Amino acid sequence: MHFQIKKEFDYYLYWINERMSIFWRRYEDNPIRIESSKSIFDKQNKKIWSEDKIFQDYKFTNVYRCLDRVSQFLIKEVIYREKYSEEDIIFRILFFKLFNKIETWKYFEDHYERIDLNILYSKWDEFDAQVIQLLSQKFPLFSNAYVLSTAVKDEKYHHRKYFLAYKEHIFDKFQDFKKCNSLGELFNKFLSVTYIGNFLAMQFAIDCNYSEVFNFDENEFIIPGPGAIRGIDRCFSGQKRIQDYVEIIKWVQENLDSLLEEKGYNVRFLPNRKPTLIDSQNVFCEVSKYLRGVPELNTGKSGEKRIKQNFKESYNKIEYVFPPKWDIILK
Repeated sequence: MHFQIKKEFDYYLYWINERMSIFWRRYEDNPIRIESSKSIFDKQNKKIWSEDKIFQDYKFTNVYRCLDRVSQFLIKEVIYREKYSEEDIIFRILFFKLFNKIETWKYFEDHYERIDLNILYSKWDEFDAQVIQLLSQKFPLFSNAYVLSTAVKDEKYHHRKYFLAYKEHIFDKFQDFKKCNSLGELFNKFLSVTYIGNFLAMQFAIDCNYSEVFNFDENEFIIPGPGAIRGIDRCFSGQKRIQDYVEIIKWVQENLDSLLEEKGYNVRFLPNRKPTLIDSQNVFCEVSKYLRGVPELNTGKSGEKRIKQNFKESYNKIEYVFPPKWDIILK
């Protein structure tokens, strides 16, 4: 590899080791220790999952994209809850990911007998009016995890512009959409949809690939998002083109076992599934955030000097579900 590895790359490998350890401790409900609150007004027991103060205080995603709460909801409740046609499955995925918020999905699920293409083709006016009414009531429809295209400036028209673009580019010619022969083709198909850029196209391609409609290898294609690019720039030097960043992600993913072994880490990954390219690029994004918590390494620009989300323990235990084609069983 012709790129230079910086010392910060050690944190990439450390982050994977520690984050996977935290995942398994939480999954098995086996905290390092339990601390009692010192406040007489709020006596609570706090489970400590890591000795690392940054992990204790701040929220980070999992090493695997599919393990995070929103992705788990997508897999379990949106894709595999019951049988739907292939068109309906893809619509349900895009419907959910447009808002990317579990509470929004549950709200509309309570108001419609089924969330399927019927909303797009037969109940559009009803749905449109409902969304605008909810927004006028300050109902938080959209997650702030994804930033939708600035081409849609008025929030109340987000759903309308995107759904009409989905109809024109995907569902009115669904058989053409299904003819994609690779993850890269699926990415480019989404990229051709109005208002969808590289980041959303990559995310949507992965989400649709969780379903039975497509079955592409996640290691065949990746386009890094802005957060991953920031993380790579912290860990490597010499990259200039987007293809350089892709090459680095592929090199790290292909050599991950030996890189971890060199540092003395024996990471327990998911059974039958090592992290893929989308997971490796996701870790770069998280490491970019993590390094903001390391004072001697925090060289972020204005607005990038702190980790924005504090960790708050969720007591809603996740019952992990995976696409059946992956053959993952957690014990």
